[in-house]
Amino acid sequence: MGVLDSQSVRWGNNRALNSFDGNKKVKGIKRNIIVDKNGFLVAVMVTVAHIHDSKAVMLLMRMLKECYSEVK
Repeated sequence: MGVLDSQSVRWGNNRALNSFDGNKKVKGIKRNIIVDKNGFLVAVMVTVAHIHDSKAVMLLMRMLKECYSEVK
């Protein structure tokens, strides 16, 4: 079992990665993580802020399926 969460954070160093998250009103990047039931980190992905969580979870699950065959 795993839990996905994301956090939009301000990022001012690299203009190529800056984007605007309309829901949180933050200009920067978004960190997407998956943790297991004990809170241990399973996967991390950093995207531009305007990427929706539903698209990020599809990319993270594709990566997990390649690395861990028992994840469904």
